[in-house]
Amino acid sequence: MKSQCSSALLILVGIVSCAAAAENAERPIELLVRGDDMGHSLDVNLGFIKAHTEGIVTSASLMAPALYFDDAITRCKAHPKLAPGIHVTLMATTPMRPILPPDQVSSLIAPNGFFYHGLEDFLKSEPKIDEVEKEV
Repeated sequence: MKSQCSSALLILVGIVSCAAAAENAERPIELLVRGDDMGHSLDVNLGFIKAHTEGIVTSASLMAPALYFDDAITRCKAHPKLAPGIHVTLMATTPMRPILPPDQVSSLIAPNGFFYHGLEDFLKSEPKIDEVEKEV
């Protein structure tokens, strides 16, 4: 019974939401929908453009150290209504190198030259605030 009531309530909320959306269809869009991690891969970049041109994504956060960052920039320039922003990246679950030369941000990178894999390793490295500021 509880499940049926919950389902009925969700359906009612959906109907009311659709009616409200239809009523406001002529109003300008007031919602910013930001996607995260553009530049991470070619597929991610293609997904962003599709979500922007065919969906509701209006803004993208770009990861400068990501492998497909340059591709993301090119795609953003081709779609000027997609508002790019920066995704500060100081650690990564996939291999990413800092923007600055390693000797300028040595406390931010693991011995392999890439950013640390997770927060625990990053914090153990005792990152220097001046190096964080330079990289950002």
